[in-house]
Amino acid sequence: MDQGGIMALFASEEQLEVINDPKANIVDMRTVVTDKAEAERGDRTMHEVPPDIRARLVTKGYMDKDLLAGRLKTDAPTLPTEVMNIQLMTAQSFGHKVEQGDVEAAFLNSPPMSRTVYLRVPRTGLPEVEGCRALRPGEIVRARKCVYGFSDAPIEWHTEHRKGILECQARASSVCPTLYSWHDAQKRPALQGSLGTRVDDDLMRFSSAVRDRY
Repeated sequence: MDQGGIMALFASEEQLEVINDPKANIVDMRTVVTDKAEAERGDRTMHEVPPDIRARLVTKGYMDKDLLAGRLKTDAPTLPTEVMNIQLMTAQSFGHKVEQGDVEAAFLNSPPMSRTVYLRVPRTGLPEVEGCRALRPGEIVRARKCVYGFSDAPIEWHTEHRKGILECQARASSVCPTLYSWHDAQKRPALQGSLGTRVDDDLMRFSSAVRDRY
């Protein structure tokens, strides 16, 4: 049986139409495994600092035809190190508490994709999860969100995250696009808190009033 016949046994009619369309934007997926404890371990052994293994499913974004054609906006801003250091140094002067936050699965919280991209399931396949059946190796599915690996995922997330922060009555900095602040003209000091973003990591310093409010 030829390759087309074999595919017909496993792919739906819609998937075959995409596979056979030379203009279709199909991007492969792969699994990336990292050890979160590696930086903390330094020169110590794995016995002293046990591995903290994490796996993430990502796209091979370099295959994205929209990226290769120069159609994507990819310049997502991030908090400069100098601004982050100023945040930390001045927090004590204002009597502010400092916290760091990590947004879990940040890119998947972005709005639905406005462009059409298809994903090819990796050779390991994907297990069944709530609301979705198991996916076979090589199966074609449409991307609904900017999965990790897409070059426009950071700017899509930045836009959505910024919208959410501004809805909490924060002021956006006119100098640093990833710095936001809260002010209260009736109190001294007037600056009640600020937040800086670095992709899916947030650095916050705030008064108890801001903390209780948000």
